[in-house]
Amino acid sequence: LSSGSLDVVGTAGLALSGTFTLEGSAGLSTTKLTQTAGLFDHVASTHETGILAVNGGTYRMAAGSLSIASSWTLGSGGTFDFADGSGTVNVAASAAVNLSQGTILNAGSATVNVLGSETLVILPTGFDPQTNFGSFNNQGTTYTIGSTLEVLADRTLRLSGAFADPVVVAGTLEASAGASLTLENGLTLQSGGSVSLGSAGAVRYAAGTYAITGGSLTTRDLQIATSGTTNFTHSNGTAQATNLSIGTGADSVATYDHTGGSLQVQSFRVGSPSGPGAASNVTGTYTLGGTGSLTASGVANIGLNGSSGSFVMTGGSASLFEVYIRSGGSLDISGGTFSTTTRSLNVDGTGSVSLSGGTLNTSSSATASIAGSFTQTGGTHNSAPINVSGSYDLSSGSLDVVGTAGLALSGDFTLEGSATLSTTKLTQTAGLFDHVASTHETGIL
Repeated sequence: LSSGSLDVVGTAGLALSGTFTLEGSAGLSTTKLTQTAGLFDHVASTHETGILAVNGGTYRMAAGSLSIASSWTLGSGGTFDFADGSGTVNVAASAAVNLSQGTILNAGSATVNVLGSETLVILPTGFDPQTNFGSFNNQGTTYTIGSTLEVLADRTLRLSGAFADPVVVAGTLEASAGASLTLENGLTLQSGGSVSLGSAGAVRYAAGTYAITGGSLTTRDLQIATSGTTNFTHSNGTAQATNLSIGTGADSVATYDHTGGSLQVQSFRVGSPSGPGAASNVTGTYTLGGTGSLTASGVANIGLNGSSGSFVMTGGSASLFEVYIRSGGSLDISGGTFSTTTRSLNVDGTGSVSLSGGTLNTSSSATASIAGSFTQTGGTHNSAPINVSGSYDLSSGSLDVVGTAGLALSGDFTLEGSATLSTTKLTQTAGLFDHVASTHETGIL
């Protein structure tokens, strides 16, 4: 085609497996060009298309202009050869550009312009558009396979399915309409960023260091340390998840350091083995301090299935529906306010609680259970009725047990130092209540 015009309409458009030459003053318009083999030789002139799919063969563009309205893809058998020429490709706003599977050649004098803040350009591994193209201008997001996807502050990106590389978001990342998105290699969320992954979305953090420093995250699953050692910090912004697991994969070590912003979850697990045989090598730690705020509307489990789980609180506030300190778990409170809202605090046989400062409140609508160990060297413990079948050592601070059932003791309780104990009722059926020093006030003994 060297002169005049060719206008190809219909959803199938132009299907090429032979040779097509565009040159001279001709104009070509296609709804779609699908190339499976052969050569499209764009010597000069203008080609306008809705979709360009080079799945095989070579699209050679020595000069002229190519305008793409909807989609530009390069398949594994396709080659786009700019022939060291001055050709220009213009991509319309919100188009999809995926050149990651094929080969791009001789682009050092070519120009590529991509319009629209919501456009994503995907390039092959190791391909740098700023050095490989003569000129590359993208108003949207540029991503090279095998590198970190960065969504800048003024950009919006919509994806679906599973994404394998790390992601950094200062703009907006959303699941495509009606779909969900799984980030398989972690997310760093910056101030002003917004991430919403859909009803079945997930963020999985493998070994590495990640952060939420602002913005908002909404997902179904948030998994910290699916493998290796993972350090996660949350200093500002809001994270919302249906399920949070800290320490999941075999031989994983996970740390979630929460010093600011809010974390809102349903299920909260620290030390949460994901498969058979993983339990003995899973370690999870959640640290809450500063102005951090944790809300869990479902059950919180610390140290599940033989894993090692630790909840360390130095400040902030935690409000949880119900808490289980399992046999591999520990709760250490030295500041802030920790509360159970509907049910109570349960400490299994080798689980442990340490209260040295701050305030621990357990709901008055359920009975707390201490089958493991509870050591209080400071702070204030306001408790619902409590059953102690393990041990409770109170040496400083105060314990106030309310409710008609009061304190039921079948294990060991030590009252010493400067501590104060107040109970509506103390019923002892076994074990030892060792009143070494200090004051105990009760309604019924």
